[in-house]
Formats: sequence, structure tokens, C-alpha cells
Amino acid sequence: MKEKLYPIIHIYPTIQGQGPRMGEPMTLVRTSTPPQFTEFCYMKTTREAKFKMMSTVEIIDKCLEIGKKWIFFGGDDPCISDFDPLADALHEANFKVWLDTTGIFDFDWTKIDHLSIGPKPGLPFIKSAVYHAHDVRLYWRHTDEEIWLENFKRVEPFVRNDCPIFIAPRVLTQECIDSVIQFVLTQCETKKIVRADIPLFRTLPNFDKNFNKGEGCPMCHLMDKFQGVEVKSYL
Repeated sequence: MKEKLYPIIHIYPTIQGQGPRMGEPMTLVRTSTPPQFTEFCYMKTTREAKFKMMSTVEIIDKCLEIGKKWIFFGGDDPCISDFDPLADALHEANFKVWLDTTGIFDFDWTKIDHLSIGPKPGLPFIKSAVYHAHDVRLYWRHTDEEIWLENFKRVEPFVRNDCPIFIAPRVLTQECIDSVIQFVLTQCETKKIVRADIPLFRTLPNFDKNFNKGEGCPMCHLMDKFQGVEVKSYL
């Protein structure tokens, strides 16, 4: 059988910036879109980045080298590349798996220790996966609020009442942050847990890259540096 390969942009130590384990050291594995996948492209920032096709063994070896218990998978949706076998292998190596996915592609949610679902406007999503998520993460942008509000309305009915819905600014401009805050304040009296996810502690490391000026998506680029830890890109 041909060995399964995954398109990897980065593997490096980071500080978790979202959810109940915010501030905890983890290993971040940032994925790209497989070369053979041409159906659609919904995240140009990661699709255009350089990547290396890595085997399960290579990924696990790098994670062992870094030595963090939790492995966070993000970037272009990791589930494009059939995530279940990789999750099994990581558990066999005694890692905990945190998956950040759009919920478009099928996967076994029971294999995930922490599941973050972030459906995108206009794209389908697996409703049962949203229901079993540990947190739901939805973007928001002040220039086209109606699009993001409609996305919120179509996803919200499938979110459990005890599952937090994080609203994140699509770009780190003051206008976008203010818009997120105003929307979250309007949701305070609802039964759902709605929170603002404003990654302020990630703005300074990314300042020189213009991610906080509306050029590109800061949420797709978890910190490249934190307390002197350099990015380790295995390309």
C-alpha cells in the first residue's frame, strides 16, 4: 500500500491562542491543500504557501522532537487529506489531538480530543460535527456584516447550548474588532455562549508582516515568534 502523505507548511512550538486551553504550550502543524485537490480553494493564504509532503512517521517524529502533549492542526482544512489515520497514529504515540476544521470534509469526530469547527460562508458543513464540537469559531468582518451574520444564523441552530461560539475578526483592524464586540454584546441575553475571540497578544509578533493592517488573515498564521521561539519550518 502506498504510504499516506500530508502537505505540511510548518511544524513548530506555539502558545494556544483560543479555547479553554488558551496560553498552553502546544505543537502547531499547519497544513496546505493537497496538490491533487482542485475542487475549490477557500483559503488562498495557506494554499499559496510552500509545503512539503510528509509521512505520518515524519510528522510524529517532529512532534516528538518538540515534545508537547497537544498537537494543534490548522491551516487549509486538515481533513482534505483524510485525517483519521493520522489521528490514530498520534494517539498511539500518546499525543492529544486538537483539530481546527471547516467541517466540510468527512472525518471521525470521536478520534479528536478537542474539536474546533469553523464553517465558512457559502460552503457546506457537517451538522453532526458542529453539534459535537468543543468550540465553534466564526469569522466576522465589518465591511460585509450581512454575509457573516447569515453564516452565524445558519450554523447556530446546530451548536449545543454548552458549546461556546467564538466570533473572530477576519482582519485585525479597529473597525473589524469594534464590529465583533458590538455583535457579541447583542448576543448576551441568548441561551448560546457567544464570545469575542480577539487575539491581541498575537498582534505584536505579526506587526512587521502587516497581518494587523487588514492585509492577509492573522487567524491563519498563529504566532511565528513568542518569547524567542523561532518558527521551525520543515521544507
